[in-house]
Amino acid sequence: MELAFEGLSRTSVLTPGVYDTCEHDEAADRPSWIPEIPPAILADRRVMYASSAGLVGCYVDESGEGRPLVLLHSMHLAASAYEVMPLFMSERGKRPVYAVELPGFGSSDRSERIYDAAMMMEALFSVLSEIVTQRGMPVDVVALGNTGEMVARVASAAPYLTNSLTLVAPTVARMPMPLRTRLMQPAAHLCERLLLSSGLGPLAFRLLTSRMLMRAFYASLFGSVVDEGLLAYARITSRARHARFAPACLIGGRLRCAETLASIFARVPVRTLLVCGARDVMDETLHAACTDNAHVSIARIDGAHRFPHFENPEAFHDAMTQFQTLALG
Repeated sequence: MELAFEGLSRTSVLTPGVYDTCEHDEAADRPSWIPEIPPAILADRRVMYASSAGLVGCYVDESGEGRPLVLLHSMHLAASAYEVMPLFMSERGKRPVYAVELPGFGSSDRSERIYDAAMMMEALFSVLSEIVTQRGMPVDVVALGNTGEMVARVASAAPYLTNSLTLVAPTVARMPMPLRTRLMQPAAHLCERLLLSSGLGPLAFRLLTSRMLMRAFYASLFGSVVDEGLLAYARITSRARHARFAPACLIGGRLRCAETLASIFARVPVRTLLVCGARDVMDETLHAACTDNAHVSIARIDGAHRFPHFENPEAFHDAMTQFQTLALG
């Protein structure tokens, strides 16, 4: 099937089961694309093939029955499936659970190449298509941060793949496009070029992902104390070979949807829950677009900021479960 994202049209092809680290632990059997890092989640780790994205890593637990749950991490300098680990652990055994790692992050293909929004959305389309085909029903999706806007666009293009979307802090405070472009784009492009260079790129990325800077980054996401396990794993995954390429493209703006969030959520055709922390401030235009779309609901989690599933897991689980139950109707 062909879908057009960001003005591009490519054919998404997916072949499951290319490699499973639970069955191939020997270093000699490890394909070069798999980072030599410990798993983010103690579960089966499989890969699937998406044409433009390459090999996409996925942690899987299929011991439960019912509607599949797909978990998606956010995108930043050291993103991985560890960000959704609490959700994976709480839902495993109750239903099939899949924690997908996007191209350029975690256990997925981190090849030296340019990463863009079209690649990410086609990887999401491919993985969701395979899971829906395998399980025989649309999936529930939980996505963190800026990944939310991408999966919302995929749901708009192929609504038959998703039963519901739960989007946690989907970049709700994004600066208006003209202002962001005028103030930040030149510096962002310069930083991208630096990180992509073979000379200073590795050193610059190590500095950006130093323990001090990563702690400061996560402190901005947590309303309370930073989770030390998440911080430790972020340091590990950021030291993997070729770890800098996808984050460099993110900084350069290549992984940003051209549409505004308001236009994306104004037309999303499936049941969608936007989860905000207690301190999040939603742009008025975005709030109006969400209010006008009968498919979209908004929930706030007290005592949390952008990682409510870490900070207030009981309240987040209750909100997610109640919403997904209503979405069945």
